[in-house]
Amino acid sequence: MRTPSDEEVAEKLGMDTREYTDLRGKVSLVSVMALDRPLPVVSDGSGEISLGDTIADEHAADPPEALEKEELRDRIALAIDQLTERQRAVVALYYFEGLTTAQIAEVLSVSSGRVSQINTRAIARLRASLSVTLPDAV
Repeated sequence: MRTPSDEEVAEKLGMDTREYTDLRGKVSLVSVMALDRPLPVVSDGSGEISLGDTIADEHAADPPEALEKEELRDRIALAIDQLTERQRAVVALYYFEGLTTAQIAEVLSVSSGRVSQINTRAIARLRASLSVTLPDAV
């Protein structure tokens, strides 16, 4: 029930005393700080933040990017709403359900060529609609 000597710790770690002393020196340079410890806010002096508040979450969405994606999704949804019912069906089956033109033709009881025509017109209408609202995106 006492503090072990450097020699005892080094022996337990399988190191010689010099290696242990070097390691201890390197570790002593490390500063440990609680992430929830308040840090004064220097810029306006109005409050405090914690160190944890200053660490970026690499998995969190970037707010401006998330907003842009949401706006784009809304614009695409509005553009899709302007399509005819058959065009919406083809777009949904082809791009969201992953069906082939032959499979869509069977579902809609039309030829594969007709599915391609409907898809081409739908894409042209979507491009035209989105180019009005998003000139740089299309």
